[in-house]
Amino acid sequence: MKWAGLAGCAVLLVTITMSAWWTVRWTYYDYWGFVQWGGLGIGYPSFSATTFTWDVGRNIAGGGPPLYQWFDYQPGSPTLASIFIIPLWLPLTLLGGLTFFLWRRDRRKPEGCCQECGYDLTRNESGVCPECGTRIGNQQ
Repeated sequence: MKWAGLAGCAVLLVTITMSAWWTVRWTYYDYWGFVQWGGLGIGYPSFSATTFTWDVGRNIAGGGPPLYQWFDYQPGSPTLASIFIIPLWLPLTLLGGLTFFLWRRDRRKPEGCCQECGYDLTRNESGVCPECGTRIGNQQ
C-alpha cells in the first residue's frame, strides 16, 4: 500500500504541475470534464457529445490563473452546464498523509532498541523492556 500511495502522490504531483501548461478535456454522453490549472472539473450536461471523446491542448492564457485553491461550484442554466471543480492538492494532501503514516509505521527500530516501542536497551540485563514490558531476545 505504501508503494501505491507513493506512486499515486507522484502521479498527482506531475498532473498538478503539467496542468499549469496543458489542459485535458473529455466528454462522455451527458458528462464532461477537464484537468486544468491544478483542478479537476466535472460538468453536466454536455449538449454536444454522443460518445466518449477527449483532447489535449495548451492553456491559452499566458501563465493562466493561479492554481485552484478550493472547491468551486458554478450552477448551470438552461443553456449552460453546471460545473464542480476539485483542487488536486486536496487528494494529494490526503494520499500523502496516509502514505507518510504507512511508511512511518513500517520503519524499523535501530539495533539495540526495543522493537515494540523504540526504547534504548543498552546495558539492559533483565530481558524485559522497562518502558513497555516486551520480552527481549530469546529470554523467557
